[in-house]
Parts: sequence; structure tokens; C-alpha cells
Amino acid sequence: MGELIRARGLDTAVGILDASDRIIPSYCASACVLAYAGGKARIGIEGSELGVHRFVTTTSGQDPVAETQRTAGAILGYMTKMGVSPAIVEAMSETRDVHWLSTENAVDMHLITARAETLPTIPR
Repeated sequence: MGELIRARGLDTAVGILDASDRIIPSYCASACVLAYAGGKARIGIEGSELGVHRFVTTTSGQDPVAETQRTAGAILGYMTKMGVSPAIVEAMSETRDVHWLSTENAVDMHLITARAETLPTIPR
């Protein structure tokens, strides 16, 4: 999904546009972060949250260590292609629970590439 978002040149943000055209903070966790990473610009909305966690692979008779390494490699390759720091994979690996990234961490990892203040008026 993230590659499709990028191919279309779309920006991504985590928030909800209300009836008054105000952006209300929201959250994006787990696989949502992979889609968010596809944005040409990845906009940080004040108060919104991005959460990552350890990826889980399901294996049926295969070597679980090898499968986990393949998955980690695929995620690392994708995030690198999207311009996100490899440090994101380390953050993902830290816990099975959702690890909510601070805005500073997300900016340092190049997961957030723009701030909401730079958003143009959203047409209806």
C-alpha cells in the first residue's frame, strides 16, 4: 500500500478532518505506519501518534529464525526505499507491545518529514 501511495505522489498525515476543516489528532500503529511511510511528504500533526512494534511471522514447518530475518530484511528494505532511517526497525524490535514514538524520534528517523504548519488549505 505504501508503494502505491508513493507511486501516486501522495502525502500522508495522521489526523481526522472535522466538519469545520480542523485537523483533529489521531493515531497510526502497526501496519498503518508502513502505509504512512509511503507518503511523498509525511506530515506530523500536533498530538497525533505513531506506534510501532515487533513484527510477527507465522511459519508452518519453516525455520522461524530465518523467516523473521527475511521479514526484518524486507521491512528494512522498504523503509530505506521510502527514506526512513533504519533506526525504525530497531524501534520496532524493542517490544511486542506498541511503542509510541515521540515526535522527535519520528523526525530523527525521517518518518515525519513535514509539520502540519506547512499544510496548504485543504479544499472541499
